[in-house]
Amino acid sequence: MKSAAVLNLTLLAAMQCTAATAQQVSNDELNKSNNPLNPAITLNFHNYYYPPTSGPVSVDGNTLWLRGMVPAMIFDTPNLFRFSMPYITEPTLGDGHTSGWGDLVVFDVPVFEQKGWAFGVGPLFSLPTASEDRFGSGKWQAGAAGAFVVPRDWGLIGGLGTYQKSFAGDEDRADVELAEFQPFIFYNLPNGFYLQSTASWTYNFENDNWAIPVGLGVGKMFQLTDDLKMNAFVEPQYTVASEGIAPDWKVFFGLTFSYSLDKFIKKQ
Repeated sequence: MKSAAVLNLTLLAAMQCTAATAQQVSNDELNKSNNPLNPAITLNFHNYYYPPTSGPVSVDGNTLWLRGMVPAMIFDTPNLFRFSMPYITEPTLGDGHTSGWGDLVVFDVPVFEQKGWAFGVGPLFSLPTASEDRFGSGKWQAGAAGAFVVPRDWGLIGGLGTYQKSFAGDEDRADVELAEFQPFIFYNLPNGFYLQSTASWTYNFENDNWAIPVGLGVGKMFQLTDDLKMNAFVEPQYTVASEGIAPDWKVFFGLTFSYSLDKFIKKQ
């Protein structure tokens, strides 16, 4: 799992290098760093490692998600343009592994602020960009993405959901219709630390397979500059219920860099 090892080493090195210089973190700044609807330029390195399974055949795997977000004002409404691109490592026959890029997913979520909370809903598209057939669907897909966030003095609660269905592509490949919902909760701790639970639930409409994992992890936010934040976290996740093939355990860890646009927005 080269991608997992590289990200893990980067995560540990970044935490050690910045621990001595990180500034004191307020709950408000900590909430912003974990808020998916916060209008900031964001770059995420999110990694899911699937440990070897028990049984006669031991199978492990890894998916590194490269994600980014760019906000823009459209008709006086903040819009969040986000892309996600997976780099997948899977076992092959024997003891080896093979890796490649998966399908690119992009969506735009307009954000609407309410008293004490915020929400957004917008279009989603998936492009068949996989480097090999095994890493992608071979289909063009469209759907929707939405999120809601409720900030509190102690942290955040909310959820992020997506739905996508194929409408064109390789006719020899299976159709796609998927839904995913990620409920999340962040509980703030002193000195920029926090607890998190962010496991994603999935449902496949084509074969009625589904999975409900739960997770509990820990992270830390570093205020690198007045506008630049870094989050480092790790969260083991366990599948409590499923239908079809789903890993019992996975470990979610990564780094998130976010550049605040508060100053820019206030000038508008």
